[in-house]
Amino acid sequence: MPHPRFDTNSWDIGAKIFRQSKARAALMAGAHRNTNGQGTADVAHLSNSVFHEVHKAWNGINAEITAWQIHGFNGANHPGFPVGTDVVLSSGDGGVSSNVVALDGLFDSTLDSGGTLLLSHAYDSLADNDPLNILVNDSESGMTFSDLGGTTNVQGIYSRGLGGKFVHVELEQSIRFNAVNRDIAADVITQAIVSVPEPSTMVLLLIGCVGICFFVIKGQSMIYLKCL
Repeated sequence: MPHPRFDTNSWDIGAKIFRQSKARAALMAGAHRNTNGQGTADVAHLSNSVFHEVHKAWNGINAEITAWQIHGFNGANHPGFPVGTDVVLSSGDGGVSSNVVALDGLFDSTLDSGGTLLLSHAYDSLADNDPLNILVNDSESGMTFSDLGGTTNVQGIYSRGLGGKFVHVELEQSIRFNAVNRDIAADVITQAIVSVPEPSTMVLLLIGCVGICFFVIKGQSMIYLKCL
């Protein structure tokens, strides 16, 4: 969630996921992405931010973590999406990772607060008839969702460059503007985090950061981070 003030209530979902998943670290932004002009504090696309430096430090040498980034979108701004799209997932590289497959399946089998099945899709650059694309998008092309693919996300690029994993999660307003749906989304993402075996015990929930960051360490685990 690099945009807690722009992607409304994404911070709330991210905080719940962090608590519930027992992730070893969380990173949260403290400013609107357009604080001093268009994109000036958009930490997902700034390689010189405090947030990105922390991300690099937490990745370590071998990037033995999975970074989960929580974002938000307004379906009205994406008329090319299938009607009712609630979630768009991506690993940022055009492929479909095991994390994306797991999370997509969980969302697609979950009811929202009104009793309607959530509709999840995933960005990928695979052929439309590729089994992985069919698995996450049915008959829809993965390129339909390229606007929300996270392909230029600097944290994703860095993690993948080291061999790490990155999961880009976009949640529609219908989820983020409803308290019950926010809890549902947090539960689903938590379930995906704990259900897929990771290369190490550290799962990093990226919630974005700009400003001055203070860490509180307990034992070997980073349990809280506050940004001013």
